[in-house]
Amino acid sequence: MSVETDFRAALAAHAALTTLVGTRISENAVPPGVALPYVVFTTTHTRDGVLYGADTMDSAQITVECWDKTAAGALAVAVQVEAAIAAHETATPSLAAWKSSQFGGYDGELDLDAYVLTFEWVAQ
Repeated sequence: MSVETDFRAALAAHAALTTLVGTRISENAVPPGVALPYVVFTTTHTRDGVLYGADTMDSAQITVECWDKTAAGALAVAVQVEAAIAAHETATPSLAAWKSSQFGGYDGELDLDAYVLTFEWVAQ
């Protein structure tokens, strides 16, 4: 399973998040006209050799944008994204995942608020 597939599955399995966004969890881009709120994420991968080069670990940085009509709505989605990843990490012994940054934003052209989280994801 790829990091992207696993990450999306972790979000989709979290009932409190899907109550807010339904199935509106996308990788890389959101189709025009999609209902709010929604989540879109992108990944950057690095392959790290393990001691003696026997195995590799897939390290990814995942940037998650949570969008809604208000800052409070975007933050509510972000809180559930973070909870989803914490629950998934707890249930997955071969995974280390943690939030490395967070910030809020606003797109004046779209008149939408965002809350952006960055996760470090290391899987064996």
